[in-house]
Amino acid sequence: MDSFPVPVCDNIRIKRCKIYQDDEYRGYVLSQTSFFYGIRVHMVVNNQCELRVEKLI
Repeated sequence: MDSFPVPVCDNIRIKRCKIYQDDEYRGYVLSQTSFFYGIRVHMVVNNQCELRVEKLI
């Protein structure tokens, strides 16, 4: 299982963002020690490199 953020705007532009306006779209990337504003994609791939489950959070 792997997940990665898909930011929709930089942190400096969060107040002006019209796409997502709720705080639930704010997240933290531990490996980059940074915050992002957008969605997170979760994927599961089997041993034949086929996508099994995909979820946008």
